[in-house]
Parts: sequence; structure tokens; C-alpha cells
Amino acid sequence: MHPIDKRSDTGMSHHGLIVCLLLGVPLVSPAAADPAATVEEAVKTDERSLEHSRSTQLRIDEMDDETRTAVAEYSAVVRELGELDTYNAQLASMIATQIDELGQFDGELARIEETQRQIVPLMTRMIEVLEEFVRLDTPFLPEERRLRLEELRNLMARADVAISDKFRRLLEAYQVEAEYGQTIEAYQDEIELAGESRSVDVLRFGRTGLYYRTLDGKGMGHWDPTSGQWRPMSAGNSEALDHALRVARRQLPPDLVQLPVAAAARDTP
Repeated sequence: MHPIDKRSDTGMSHHGLIVCLLLGVPLVSPAAADPAATVEEAVKTDERSLEHSRSTQLRIDEMDDETRTAVAEYSAVVRELGELDTYNAQLASMIATQIDELGQFDGELARIEETQRQIVPLMTRMIEVLEEFVRLDTPFLPEERRLRLEELRNLMARADVAISDKFRRLLEAYQVEAEYGQTIEAYQDEIELAGESRSVDVLRFGRTGLYYRTLDGKGMGHWDPTSGQWRPMSAGNSEALDHALRVARRQLPPDLVQLPVAAAARDTP
């Protein structure tokens, strides 16, 4: 190499070094200048990355829980819809049956209305017949029987009582009247004797015989349906009448009692 060239290279090297020093350009990298800061920054970066990962995982877990909840709710809704479909099918069948029954009820109601139009005059006639029967019958329990007929009349006039209840009460009144013919009874009553009202013991043998005895035991008699009046009986019947009254009051067991009936006693003084 030429000596002049060697100097020139050397001169150039020194000049470049001087320029670098004057300009203040560092000859080493920044990382080599502050390694602690670089490590701290890297740690922070890792922490941020971990925090971000945890947050992301939490969101993923929450979304997973929400998904499971949604799936469970969806399954429950599907089951409920299935049950509702089954119930609706049964309900539709019941409604169809009820519609058929309503059609039958309409026909029955029409027949009931027609029956009611027919039965009301029938009940009115039945009460009239019962009143006439009581008027012509042996006059026992007159006040009780009169009140029963009066209650029936008032009942028929009430709009808040069903026809069936009215008819039932009317049949009960007929039943009571029918049972009078099969029973024996003793009670106290007021009857008219010789134009005077007297308190007496009354004995009823079904509808066959009706007898009285004054409370002092001195007067006695029977009802005469032919004349429609009370007829006196002889004192010879006193013991038999007393015995019959005690049987009717259940003071003695049932026994054979000999008393004159209306036809035989009619001429008795």
C-alpha cells in the first residue's frame, strides 16, 4: 500500500471519531444503558397480559354459565310446551263433550219449562183437594192442619222457592194426612159442646174414631160424622176411654180397647 494512502485512512478514522464525540451519539444500545428499567417494563407487560387473560377467562366462564342457564330454561320451556299441548288436547276433547251436553241440556230445559207450566196448575189443584178433604174429614187437630194448608198457599206464591221444593212440601203434607189414618194420638183441645167452648182431652183412633173427655172426667163423647156434631157417651165407657188415652200417651203398652164407633154410638144417650 502507498504511504500516502495509509495516512489518509488514519486521518479519516480520527476525524470520524471526533465527529461522533462532538455530536454526542451514544456508542452503545439503550437496553445496555438501563437494564433494570427494561426488566420492570417486561414484568408489567406480563402482568397486564395475565390480567387480560384472567378477565377474558372470567368473561368466558360467565358466558358459559349463561349458556348453560339458557339451555336449561329452553329445555324447561320445551317440556312445558309439551305438557301444554297435551293439556290443550284434553281440554279440547272436554269442551267438545260439554258442547254436546249443553245441546242436550237445552232440550231438557225446554221440557222442564213445559213441565213447570203443567205442574203449577196441578199443584194448585192438589192444594184445593187437600183443603176440601180436611174440611170434610174428622175434625182432629184443626189448627195444626189449617196452618199447614196456609203455609202451602203462601209457599206457592213465593218466587224465590223452586218448583221442586214446592212440590216436595206438598207431597209431605199429603204424606202427613195419610199417616193420620194409621196412628193413635191423644192431645188437649178446645171444642164446642152445647154452644159452649170446653177444654177437653181428645183421643184419635186413626180416622175411625174421635173421642173427648172433659178435664174433670165427668163428660165424654165421640164425633158423629153423619150429623157433624159431638155426641155424648154413657159413663160406662169411662174406663175404656181412660185406658185408651193412657195407651195413646204411651203410659201403657198397646192393648185391645173397646169403644163404640160412630155408627154404634150414634144413638147412645
